[in-house]
Amino acid sequence: TRVDPYLRLTWKNGPVTIDAGVRYETTDRETTSDGGTASIDSDEFNPSLHLLFQPTDRDQFRASVARTVRRPDYDLISPYTQEEEPADDDDLIGNPLLENETAWGVDVGYERRLGRRGVVGVNFFYRDISDLVELVDTGAVASGGGSVYAPANIGDGKTWGVEVDFSTPLDMVGLPDTGVFFNY
Repeated sequence: TRVDPYLRLTWKNGPVTIDAGVRYETTDRETTSDGGTASIDSDEFNPSLHLLFQPTDRDQFRASVARTVRRPDYDLISPYTQEEEPADDDDLIGNPLLENETAWGVDVGYERRLGRRGVVGVNFFYRDISDLVELVDTGAVASGGGSVYAPANIGDGKTWGVEVDFSTPLDMVGLPDTGVFFNY
C-alpha cells in the first residue's frame, strides 16, 4: 500500500523557470509465504528543486537537486527460489525484508535544439545513495551447482558522471521518419 501526497510550485519569469516540490512517500508492504509473513513500513520526505534557464529558443540550461526513492522489484522481495538466475547454474532467493533504496541527486546540464526536431545535450550528475540494493552470494550451492544469491541492502554508495545525448531525424537526406540517436 502506497500513499504519496505531493505539493508542487512553479514560478516563471522570462527565461527563468523554478519548479519546487515535496513528496511524502509512504510504503506499507506485507509479504506472506509458506515461510511466514514479513512487513516493511517506511515514510520518506522527498524535496526537489529544479531550475531552467532558456536564454534563446534553441538553448537551455538545467540544474536540479532532489531526493528520490527506488522500490525493489517484485521478484527481489518474493521469498521463493528462481532457478537459473542471475546466471544459468545459479539460484536467486527473494528477500521480503528488503528496504527501499533512497538517494540525493544533483544534475546540471545544457541542451541545444538542432533544426526542428534534433537535440544535442550534456548532463553532469551525482547521486548519494542509501540502502543500496545488490545481489549477494549466500555461500550456499544452487541446484545447478552454481551459487545461491539473495538481494540485500549492502550499505551506502555514490555515483557520478557525465551523459552526452544526440538525436536528430534524417530530414536533410529525405528520410523524415528515420533518425540517428547517440547516448554515452
